[in-house]
Amino acid sequence: VAKVSKGVNAASNQDLPDEVKASSSISITEHTFHDESSAHKFVMASISGYLQVRDDNALLTIAKQNKIVLQLLSEPGDFVVKETPIVKIWPQTGNKKIDKKINAAFITGIQRTLVQDVTFGINELVEVAVRTLSPAINDPFAAITCLHWIGSALCQICSRTFPKSKLYDEHGALRIIRRPVTFTSLADAS
Repeated sequence: VAKVSKGVNAASNQDLPDEVKASSSISITEHTFHDESSAHKFVMASISGYLQVRDDNALLTIAKQNKIVLQLLSEPGDFVVKETPIVKIWPQTGNKKIDKKINAAFITGIQRTLVQDVTFGINELVEVAVRTLSPAINDPFAAITCLHWIGSALCQICSRTFPKSKLYDEHGALRIIRRPVTFTSLADAS
């Protein structure tokens, strides 16, 4: 349990690297880029598996170079199925090279990892706690230990800055929309 908790802490340090600081009042004007009726297309996953790593910097570069907006439909830890949508693009483009570059920014594997998936570590700790309370094991002290380590992980995580759901280019144009992990989602998983 302590080893898993250590992994959660290491993952949160990597995925949420910045300590919370006083916010500055920088204002970015969001350009109108789409509405649900405007032309868009989907990029389909090239392989099935758990999304282990996603290179958001590469995706931002692709979006800037092609003057498009990418809505990322899968987050690290999600299971993606081959030939199902992983990205929505505005405006619609028929460029297969862009699709290949986008797919190259997604690394999938046979199982979840802690690389960009802090929630996975919380899920593991919860699973151990639930198993220790099963009639076959019935070890409430082990469950309490899990709760202590979950609490410790959440305390460390709450001092971090969470990723933004929208990424902009240097001109203030919206380029990426994503669903990053939030403290609420981690607390819910706990």
